[in-house]
Amino acid sequence: MSRAVYAVLISLILIQFPMYLGTNDKSWAEIEYSVSGTSQSSIVSISLNLENEDFKSKYTITTFSANANSSEDQQNIIVIRDDDLTSSCYSISGYGQARAWGMLDHLNSEDNLRGSGLNIIRMSWKEFRNTNPSGHLIITYDQLPDPDSDLRFLSQWIQSGGILFSQGRFFNEIGESSSKKLLGLPDSLYLQFWERKNEGITYNSEKTEISEAFGLGFPQSTYGFSSYDLESMDGTNLGKTSTQQDSSAISFIPVGGGGIIHFGGCLWARKWFDDEKRAAYDVINLVQSGLSKSLISSNSRFDESLTSSIDIDHFILSRNQKTTLVLERNLTSNHNKFLNIFIFNEAPTGHRGEIFQIVNPFFPEETLNEIRRPPIGGASASVLGNKLQISIQPQKTGNAQTFVTLSDYPMYGPDSIGIFLDTHSSPICNDRNTIEEFFQNFIERMHQSGTTVNILSDVGELLEFLQDGLDEHLVFATTIIPSQVFGRNNSVLSEWISSGGTLYWIGDIIGGYVSSDTSVPISWDHHENLQWEGEEILFGESLISYSATDSIISEHSEISNGLGLDFSPFRVSPILNFSNEESRIFPLGKLNIGEGWTRSSISYVSLGSGGVVVFGGCLGGQNQDSSPTSTSSYISRILLSGITNSELSEIHDSYGYSFYSERFAVYEFQEIMAQESGYANILIFDHEEVIGQYSFSLD
Repeated sequence: MSRAVYAVLISLILIQFPMYLGTNDKSWAEIEYSVSGTSQSSIVSISLNLENEDFKSKYTITTFSANANSSEDQQNIIVIRDDDLTSSCYSISGYGQARAWGMLDHLNSEDNLRGSGLNIIRMSWKEFRNTNPSGHLIITYDQLPDPDSDLRFLSQWIQSGGILFSQGRFFNEIGESSSKKLLGLPDSLYLQFWERKNEGITYNSEKTEISEAFGLGFPQSTYGFSSYDLESMDGTNLGKTSTQQDSSAISFIPVGGGGIIHFGGCLWARKWFDDEKRAAYDVINLVQSGLSKSLISSNSRFDESLTSSIDIDHFILSRNQKTTLVLERNLTSNHNKFLNIFIFNEAPTGHRGEIFQIVNPFFPEETLNEIRRPPIGGASASVLGNKLQISIQPQKTGNAQTFVTLSDYPMYGPDSIGIFLDTHSSPICNDRNTIEEFFQNFIERMHQSGTTVNILSDVGELLEFLQDGLDEHLVFATTIIPSQVFGRNNSVLSEWISSGGTLYWIGDIIGGYVSSDTSVPISWDHHENLQWEGEEILFGESLISYSATDSIISEHSEISNGLGLDFSPFRVSPILNFSNEESRIFPLGKLNIGEGWTRSSISYVSLGSGGVVVFGGCLGGQNQDSSPTSTSSYISRILLSGITNSELSEIHDSYGYSFYSERFAVYEFQEIMAQESGYANILIFDHEEVIGQYSFSLD
């Protein structure tokens, strides 16, 4: 072989191997600082002494507010390198294994030169599962040995505080359903990610404030999340952006007490562009700066404080040059616990990085209560002395409400419920389409809660349902009752209620319209109708008496406020008698006060061992508070709260809370208990659905 050929070969070998030039001297950066002022106005003065012993290089100083203590413990970065795992990014298995080796090598080299003190660990997937270490995890693969079991384990690991670095087609390969489980997202959440067709590799080249502040340069965004998706998941775009496509190159998604940092493209071998050297540099900066831990010890408010607090200074140091930089930062506007100062010299020549942290002496510790945490099962309740302590953790972002009842027994929603939906019926006061829309919404809500819905599609099925007595809840919304189950000489429906059933009535006057053929339209003077006598036959006495006129005052009751029951019609509601302690009528809805009467838009009337929930009028239009969609939501909350599974008079107390929630954040409330109770029953909901229902023993 000629000398020229040898020279070319040696050059190629040198080009292929990573070249790291520099020292790991940790004395190159020193800090002095002082804090002056008060909690209303405070300044931190910072003096940085820097010495560059490497080649001439551009440095960046980034300051930002954070909640994670960077010196609490040594941070692990675990790299999975496993011959049994593969990646769909690469058609040749060996190429995927080379990327994993490359990440490991470049992380070790970068860490050694910086002297950052990170603990870089190589593990097989089996070793990772067996040892369950904490810290950061890098997986360059997307095909796991036992997907269901492995992803459940990975999800629990992340939710407990781990940070996963994924890349490329990871989410595409595990699929939409498994991705949502891993990310802790509801199945109903829409993401653009699953509709995007990846027809070619895309790159982001425009710096953002965050990418510049932390030197993040990985450019590929082919398999990244859109800005809409990140907002839906309370995520943050960390990498470069592009005006050509809305897809993130590097993104953070919170999951419980941890999170996922996703690199939006497959690792390739183009040096300092989209190779593992570029990715390793970005990973080290994210970890060493404390940014990754700060993002998991946070919530949307603290995230906003972090990003808005970023200050960036650039400067160039020649070889062996020393300099002193003086900075001032305003701590008053820093709403987080620490001020982080991250100094690094920029790629591709840079291999220095140092982190300093200053405690904000004016930070109110109690504001850390509402940060994202590992799942607590949705809610918890306990008693300390006479104080009831409640913790709520909705799994959705948005306006949430919580309704809490105290009782001597646990209160749960039903396992199953019946609805009378005769498609041939001719309903009163609402057309068939409106009735069917109501039931369609209601059935969907019940299925989401895990409640079985038995659809009774004709009179025969209704009669069998009532006579069997297997279900204790029945929803009726067509106003006309078949005479085969109720009438002057027919007490099947009444006996079912008295034996422990609960009827939910939506429509005109209860018991007023009766017919042996509900498919034929009838009027008020139909020969089978009971008119005003019907409610007296059902209840054993007249409770409604007459149609109400306009009220003088309308206000929420305690339960309607707690459950968000805004249903307003009250024309055919029972008249309340607050002076009678033995009253059978309990207000669930709004209170409407007229001349000499008070009616609730939704009432519970006890009858024997059961009862009737009476909605005081017909369904309304789409823009009304009595619309089919809204009313289906109200009745779902009543059912799932469990309050109609028991005597309402036995509820000791109730509380309602409204707050803006985000995924995995925990919200805490405290109440003074007027009397001892055995159980706290908690319902969490929003305007669309019931998010969770729980009952806790207070013993």
